Amino acid sequence: ATMPFNGTLHLNPSTVLDLSEPGVSFTAKNLSLEVQSKLIVGIDVASPRTSAALVVTNALSLPSDGRVALELNFAGDKTVNTLRRHPLMTVPADSNLSIENFAEYFKISSPTGYTLSYQIESNEETGLSTFYAVADCNVAV
Repeated sequence: ATMPFNGTLHLNPSTVLDLSEPGVSFTAKNLSLEVQSKLIVGIDVASPRTSAALVVTNALSLPSDGRVALELNFAGDKTVNTLRRHPLMTVPADSNLSIENFAEYFKISSPTGYTLSYQIESNEETGLSTFYAVADCNVAV
């Protein structure tokens, strides 16, 4: 299910945007994040999303001091040597968010048993960049 929001969503401290169901995504024109707000993103290991859990089409405002909590909830059976890309969020390419400063803005937590790295892909036609979590499952259950 996609939840469209055609305005500005402002996440105050201690506010949670819960996208923990793997099939749920949220699209907003503008998103403003404050320190200690929280995003929860669900990831189905066996079936990666086809689009990002969170899509911001116009403007992303990031905290100037401190980080947003980004919790990754993994579902599905772990399989040895499974490596998959999972789209987390799509934001305007000019939003000052890059792979290099991703960890400066987001404090990331995820279950044990996964080694995570991150990738970004920019689309010049749309002017948007998508951030991916690359999950290397190194534990069999």
